[in-house]
Amino acid sequence: PDEEVLEILEQEINVKAVEWQKGSELKVELDTQLTPELEAEGKAREVIRQIQNLRKAANVQVDKLVDVELPEWPEEWEEQIKVKTKVKNLSKGSTAKII
Repeated sequence: PDEEVLEILEQEINVKAVEWQKGSELKVELDTQLTPELEAEGKAREVIRQIQNLRKAANVQVDKLVDVELPEWPEEWEEQIKVKTKVKNLSKGSTAKII
């Protein structure tokens, strides 16, 4: 299959990569090992969801930059979190809130 088909498969079955091997039978193998990188990505997605919920609860306009206080977040994902949630500054605090 072409790259477009593989990309659709990745999105539909929510995996990082699809490897296609020619053969006579259909076989599916899943690597379910959680690496530290995958765990950090999962935490980042949860933080993004949490910030979006805070923005919604506070009726913050979609394009407005905000400052957010959080107990923790994966440091290696900080820039992606800020971009995806329109956060100007992330700071440590005891609870999650827009400041």
